[in-house]
Amino acid sequence: MTGLDRLIPAALAAALFASVADARADVRLEGDWSTPPPTVSLSLQGTSRSEALRALASAAKWNLLLTSGPEDKVTLELLDAPADEVLRALLAEGAWVAERRGSIITVRPDASAAPSTAPSAAPAGPAVKPRDVNVLANSLRIGRDDTVRNVTVMGGSVEIEGRVTGNLTVYGGSAHLYGSGRIEGNAHLTGGSMKIDEGGSIDGDLEVLGGSIDGADKAKIGGNVTLDPGEGEGKASFATRAGHKISAGVRLAAFLFILGVLFITLGGQRAEQVRVAIAEKPMRSVALGLVGVLGTLGALALCALTLIGIPVAVVGAVAALALAFGGTTSGLAVLGATIAGHKSKNVYVHLAVGCAVFVALGVIPGIGPLAQIATVLAGIGGVVSTRALGLWRPRAKPPAVHPYR
Repeated sequence: MTGLDRLIPAALAAALFASVADARADVRLEGDWSTPPPTVSLSLQGTSRSEALRALASAAKWNLLLTSGPEDKVTLELLDAPADEVLRALLAEGAWVAERRGSIITVRPDASAAPSTAPSAAPAGPAVKPRDVNVLANSLRIGRDDTVRNVTVMGGSVEIEGRVTGNLTVYGGSAHLYGSGRIEGNAHLTGGSMKIDEGGSIDGDLEVLGGSIDGADKAKIGGNVTLDPGEGEGKASFATRAGHKISAGVRLAAFLFILGVLFITLGGQRAEQVRVAIAEKPMRSVALGLVGVLGTLGALALCALTLIGIPVAVVGAVAALALAFGGTTSGLAVLGATIAGHKSKNVYVHLAVGCAVFVALGVIPGIGPLAQIATVLAGIGGVVSTRALGLWRPRAKPPAVHPYR
């Protein structure tokens, strides 16, 4: 770099520091400052003024004694700037004394300076961008003074007293919007619950699918409201709610049918044995299913009591769930054969009819859910009566010996 190239940045920096110091600072220099100050080059990003003073002392080969210093943040990009002008600029807030004795620089507040009577406004800090919040199988409370952006809850709970600048999305969890809480975006609830206190506000839309809502009629909602099921004036129409229920029923029937096809195809003869056991003794299968459910839950709970038994309990729970689904689809196939067996002998047709009837039973109040539970227990009982599809074989007993032989 040429001498001229070095002189121009230094002159600009000196002029800038001088104008800042004259306008805002009261720095009194004491001691011997006759020695020409060295030039320094500094590059600092978001550093407190105290740390910047230490960096200046290190670059200028000064020994710095700092009794106290301003802690607000500064950013420096300097090249060959006079060290004393940099010192003035860094002390541009308040009244200070910089005393130099040889290579030792002492910086202290100027006690003799008259305090300023003008009100000082606190410098506005940089705006903090609200953060996104994800709650997974946990709980969270957003206080009155808290501000977040988007909130997503999966299998957990959130309590909102403050401000949500984005959207609230709840999957299989719960949300509580207090009277002081505000959601500036949309609120979407699927398979969970939400409570809104009087005064709570949602600027956007509120949509509840497969969940429950409490207090929506008392909330301040700026957009559209779709509740299913819903309370209050904004609940969904009968046609909308019926459409949601039909859609959910079709999805459930398709899910059970696919599981049943897999079980029948892969199970082969063992799957047929389960269906035969259910068809021959349906009431016994229901009773065995209830005993099997209670026994399995008890066995898993005992295994989970010990650290070694926890992996066994996890594997056992997965296996029991798979067998329960397989048994349930067998019960559905038997149910379908009872209704449409005279029309077709195809087991897959029986399964399809059973799935449709099972879903239709859920619409009937009172007796419908009981019939669904009986079907599931009958399927599980068929698995129990066949000793888990023949996978658990009884131990062969030796022939009994007569005492007189």
